[in-house]
Formats: sequence, structure tokens, C-alpha cells
Amino acid sequence: MKHVSLSLLLVVVFALPSASLAQESPFDFAFRAGLNLSYLSFDKGEVPGKRIKPGVNVGLAANYHTSESLFLQTALTFTTKGARIRGDVPLGFEGVVVDGRTTKPELMSQQMYVQVPLHIGYKIPLTPGKKLTVQAGPYAAYGVAGKTRLTADVLYGDYIDDTPMEEKTFGSRGLQKLDYGAGAGIGLDLGSTIISLNYELGLRNIAPTGITYIPFYHDTSYKNRNLCLQVDIRF
Repeated sequence: MKHVSLSLLLVVVFALPSASLAQESPFDFAFRAGLNLSYLSFDKGEVPGKRIKPGVNVGLAANYHTSESLFLQTALTFTTKGARIRGDVPLGFEGVVVDGRTTKPELMSQQMYVQVPLHIGYKIPLTPGKKLTVQAGPYAAYGVAGKTRLTADVLYGDYIDDTPMEEKTFGSRGLQKLDYGAGAGIGLDLGSTIISLNYELGLRNIAPTGITYIPFYHDTSYKNRNLCLQVDIRF
């Protein structure tokens, strides 16, 4: 009986510090999912202002808490960006037919990235169990897939071709794969769940460097912009 009691005592003695360390771990991890509203920023004046494209983001996030208020955050996410442009403009084709046609020219640029942000954040207590979070920092992204599709009535002499043009977004004749920029966000930390609204400002010109298949990509600057509403669920 003495041996059993001694064994139980030793288990308790060694288990208490371990539990304490586990509770004080500066790391926490979360599953992330959200919705994107993205567009491309151009330096072409004739491009329509309405160019927002819905998308999604999903991945895993990690936080390192340096204090009760200050933390570092990173994540590995799959995110879709791009632009949807529709209007009475040639979209790169001088021969696009607009007047008298029911089909408007439309460009759909789909960009799929693997993205890694690195943010520093601060928590402000609101009520017990609820905190306001603010964060900001850089991000890097790499294009892994996507297609660009141009639908228009193109005039070749006296012949109108309405066949959609489609090309890989990040192919040899498309946009550059590497993107980077800065992001900032504000959120509500509910303990097990964090709801946040973030904005990403692309700083790199991802315009093609060589010959392009879709004329719209000629002679301009392309930079990503994205507004995302996301939810982190800690596990």
C-alpha cells in the first residue's frame, strides 16, 4: 500500500509542473477560413472601376504570445484573388465590338496562391472573455494555379469572333507568380474563435515580363488588392 501511495504521489508531483507548463505555452494554433473580395490595381485609365472578384482563403494559423497583450502571428493559407472586369472598353483588343451588341466584354482573372503572412498584433481587453485585436505586417505569396478568360466579340475585318480566349494566369505568357505586400486587420477574440477583417495591399508589380497571349496584359502595372473576412478556430 505504501508503494502505491508513493507512486501516486510521484505522479502528482511530476504532473503538476507539466500541466502548468502546458497552460503557459506561448503558442496556439487555429484552423482558418474566410471570404475574399479582391481586385487588381491598374495604371490604365480606361479600365472600369468595377472589378471586384469574390474568392476564399483557407489554411492554418499560429500565434506566439510574447505577453498577455502582444503576439506574433503567421499562417499557411490557400487563397484566391484576381479581378472580374466587365464594361464598354476594349480590354486590350482594338477590334472589340461594343456598340449594338448585347454581350459586354468581360475579363476574368483567377489567381490561386499559397500565402504566408507575418504580423505583429496587440490585444485590448473589452469584457471578460472578449478582446479587440489589431495587427499588421508583410506577406509573401506564390501563384500555383488559375486561368484568365476573356469573353468578347472581336472584329477581324468583316468577321466577328465570339470565341472566348483562355490562358493560364501564371503561365509563361501570364502574370508573375511571386507576389508580396503588406496587410492589416482588426478582430474580435472570443477565446476559442477569432473573427477578423483584414486588408492586403500588394506592393509588387506582377505584370508579365514577356510576350502575352491576352492583349489586356500589355503595357500596364498590376498589383493585388484584397479585403478578407476570416474566422480562426483554435484547436
